[in-house]
Amino acid sequence: MNQLVEINLHGEIWDEMPKKNWKLAVKSVGEMIPAVNVLTKNKLFSNFLKNDQKNIKYEILINKNPCLFAEPPDANKPETLLNSELVINYPNLQTIDIVPVIEGADADIGMIITGVALIAASFIPGIGQFF
Repeated sequence: MNQLVEINLHGEIWDEMPKKNWKLAVKSVGEMIPAVNVLTKNKLFSNFLKNDQKNIKYEILINKNPCLFAEPPDANKPETLLNSELVINYPNLQTIDIVPVIEGADADIGMIITGVALIAASFIPGIGQFF
């Protein structure tokens, strides 16, 4: 059985979510996103899309460390998602945090991405079965 991973949604933008914290048996951010979306009855995807219109982006922390990318993931360029830390299986994954970031925030934080890119990354784990 997989180790349970602590999932945390941060900030006021998640206030309408029924819950902000879970412990789930997942191996990547790409697995976590659809699982939380199901548990929230599609409110996670809905929130990402609504906040995308407000230009809210997110920093992803994996085991409390910023998720870094060679190239920022872009929902319109699937190859950037395939090669991102969002879909990598982590053997010792302990925590995943999704933190909203306001445009122009401190440049010392990790790479920020859109909610649409996070939704797209959630479909990547199933791609392998089609090739």
